Amino acid sequence: MGPSILLYFIPRSTTSGRRGCQAMRDSCGQRCVQSYYSIALWNAYGPLRTSIERSMKRLLQPLVCLLVGVGVSPNLLSLLGVAGNALGGILFALDEYRLAGLTTLLAGTMDVLDGEVARSGRSESKFGALLDSTLDRYSEMLVFCGLASSSYWDGSSLGFAVLLLSLAGATGSMMVSYIRARAESLGMECKTGLFQRPERVIILGLGSLIVGKGPLMILPLALIAVGTNFTALERLTHCMRVSRRGDTSAG
Repeated sequence: MGPSILLYFIPRSTTSGRRGCQAMRDSCGQRCVQSYYSIALWNAYGPLRTSIERSMKRLLQPLVCLLVGVGVSPNLLSLLGVAGNALGGILFALDEYRLAGLTTLLAGTMDVLDGEVARSGRSESKFGALLDSTLDRYSEMLVFCGLASSSYWDGSSLGFAVLLLSLAGATGSMMVSYIRARAESLGMECKTGLFQRPERVIILGLGSLIVGKGPLMILPLALIAVGTNFTALERLTHCMRVSRRGDTSAG
């Protein structure tokens, strides 16, 4: 990934230089993409992720039909989701990590329910999609703020590590979402990467539920911190390649 990024910034002052640099970028880019281990991971994980999503939607379908039947608004479900994550953040701040993890997982189901209710009830709207995305960002920040608050008052070296990883995870999570939103506003599709919101919710929720507060909590937090920022860089690199191909075609 590093070489392919750097080659895009090589000066191109002459025609031969442009051709040479373009050839180098194309050659290196192709090798990097082909050897890019995240592509191999996605090829293996993508179908599994799709299968899990379909299974979860089938499992929730009776509840979706019930909610549509009684006229529950998808926006209400989105609000319930952010309320659940706010409670999860409070529980993290109170050192109730296992209960916080369970609450976060339950609140995460609202991310599935609100979209499914909107589609099944034919009540999809642009504002609803915007509200859902906005509340998702608030939800993540509330949870990470709870983790940071807990570690701040802890005062130990472990607490400091949790604080740093929480901040890194929050930053990476925001950038993953921002890069996709900004890319789509510029006409580029950007859905690549392993650490999307469902994965982050599951890793943090299950990790907290299983290990509770303690040294092992470093593992899910480190995974999220590294994975989200790597996914952000991966998306940025993807958009760079797409933009370069578009600029070359237009030229």
